Amino acid sequence: MLVLLDRSHYVHPVVSLRQHEARGVTVFQSGDRCWLTDADGNRVLDGFAGLWCVNAGYGHESAVEAAAEQMRRLPYATGYFHFGTLGFAPAICITKDEIDLIVERVEQTLESVADIKE
Repeated sequence: MLVLLDRSHYVHPVVSLRQHEARGVTVFQSGDRCWLTDADGNRVLDGFAGLWCVNAGYGHESAVEAAAEQMRRLPYATGYFHFGTLGFAPAICITKDEIDLIVERVEQTLESVADIKE
């Protein structure tokens, strides 16, 4: 059913339409860590990590819970109005965490380089 719906309704953005018509579609049903499973039960390693948007992998319950909680509170808030002066708490907090992590890693790298030079 999904294969027929795909063929008649969905335009894939980066595929040759002739190739798609000849081969058809692979319908993925689920993901677990770094693996995707298609409708026929075949497992495929997701080397692209969903084009880098799921680089932590699929099925991490802590990520599912955090996403569900955020969706309940506020799934999205634009920063386009008031010349970008509107804030979105999760974006602000994760940015701070990312900067802290970067600083920590840079400091570790500099310490390692200093140790090597000694």
